[in-house]
Amino acid sequence: MPSGAESMTNNKTLYKPAGIPLKHIYVVPGEPALYLDKQDAVVINDLHLGFEEALARGLDYSDKSAKYFPGMIVPRIQLKKIKESLTRIHRIIKPRKIIINGDIKHAFDRLLRQERREVRELLEYIMFDLAIKEIILIRGNHDNYLRLLLKDYGLELLRDLEIELGGETILLTHGHIDVDISDYDAVIIGHEHPSLRCFGTYKFPSFLFIPTRRDNYVIVVPAMGPYQSGTTITPVSSEYLSPIIRKYCIVEHGKPISWIPGESDRFAKKVFNSQILSIASELLILKEYSVEGRSIFIVDFADITTAMILCGV
Repeated sequence: MPSGAESMTNNKTLYKPAGIPLKHIYVVPGEPALYLDKQDAVVINDLHLGFEEALARGLDYSDKSAKYFPGMIVPRIQLKKIKESLTRIHRIIKPRKIIINGDIKHAFDRLLRQERREVRELLEYIMFDLAIKEIILIRGNHDNYLRLLLKDYGLELLRDLEIELGGETILLTHGHIDVDISDYDAVIIGHEHPSLRCFGTYKFPSFLFIPTRRDNYVIVVPAMGPYQSGTTITPVSSEYLSPIIRKYCIVEHGKPISWIPGESDRFAKKVFNSQILSIASELLILKEYSVEGRSIFIVDFADITTAMILCGV
């Protein structure tokens, strides 16, 4: 079985996807985050703070117009879980910069009370508790009215962000609007909340590294918000939300990378056992990490079709 493309960059334990030519973009094991080494930046997206209040008030934002349904109460855990994830990332990587690539909040037709409170709490946590030197916010389709809060912190809301990574030009944009991707080595988006369904029961967040017809890559980062399970990955481009994926990507050649947390390691060992690996050794990389005492399995599939077959879809 081929070994994973593990890398130690400035004492940071990271995973570099196998077969992807991009030199400076890594997956953070066990977290819905990318690390950009020349920027010393972590990229996250789709926090959807305020989701719980919207659900309780019966606000449905599943398409472009708000609809109403009977309210539902769920535990308000998103901010807590997001802060826990950022804390782990900070302890392991200690990045200088956090880039939030859209949808920091959930309601797109108003500013909910929970959004107002939790966006402030999150920003202050990143700035003061984690002492992150720089926060960059990119606008998502849910981020209307967010500027009202950001001005108190001297932060702007960008449409997109172009950066250089060791000779590679990268565009970060949320993914809900069409952009010309021709001039970039990679485009990093969110918006899709991709996940991999296994055996009709398990659903794991998944990164997607998708080649395009422009001879570059679109990288889809899974949602940071724990309630945002999102789009089940598929080789059919028309089933994705982003016009960037539908217009430019060769989706059937996309590479999914999922992770399985330690509490699910029995499942991982049962599903991705030595028998499967011996049969599919060229189609699957299973890499185990020990991160602060947690066992994390990175599962790197050759392509979407392979992932679906091995997961019984």
